Amino acid sequence: MQTNSQLRLTLIPAPGQDQIAGVLVDETGGGHPFSSWLTLLSLLEAARSRTSNPDSTSRPAVPNPAPHHTAVA
Repeated sequence: MQTNSQLRLTLIPAPGQDQIAGVLVDETGGGHPFSSWLTLLSLLEAARSRTSNPDSTSRPAVPNPAPHHTAVA
């Protein structure tokens, strides 16, 4: 098990949003949109899992972002 592996991700925030939103670009150049902290954390965890287990032939699923719902008062 490699202990000092590195992973490069790019976080592209979406401007003008009321909450966190944007795209996380992984090491392969794939963009994964997110619209909540939970989705961003899930994307980061999936990327970390791929880095800590590079010999795995199956790639963990990247979660789809939940639809953005706004409350109407």
